[in-house]
Amino acid sequence: MAGALLLATACSESTPATPAATAITGEAPTIAAEALELVNGARLARDLPALENDADLADLATAYSCRMATENFFSHTDPSGAAVDARMQAAGLSYLKVGENLARIENASDPAKVAVDGWLESPAHAENILRPDFTLSGMGVCGAGGALYFTQVFVEPAE
Repeated sequence: MAGALLLATACSESTPATPAATAITGEAPTIAAEALELVNGARLARDLPALENDADLADLATAYSCRMATENFFSHTDPSGAAVDARMQAAGLSYLKVGENLARIENASDPAKVAVDGWLESPAHAENILRPDFTLSGMGVCGAGGALYFTQVFVEPAE
């Protein structure tokens, strides 16, 4: 079954009550792992090393996916205007470069595949996935209101 797909991408260099989200319940962690596996498959197919899954980045990504789901927005900037670089700083995470891909998926039998295929078909999203200097990543998935929100954070770590 085809699903609805919304995509967003970002990249940066260093310098009301709503429905409850389902981050850890159900299938969200499995879907996130599947999506990261598909991203790494795309990298390996192009002779790039797999991204290393980073637990802190995955926590950051999951928290942002859940925030989008529960606050009913879909954007690289939260309602207060904070983007991925500000979220990284607030979490105490350092980096040289950071990128972010987002997807909002509805009614898909394989939401991880729909999200990653959509990213790979979009030049800006594919650039984040295939960027050789990004070596760490965290994938987060959270659902609410019949939609799954995907956030993938990519990092070139600080030395």
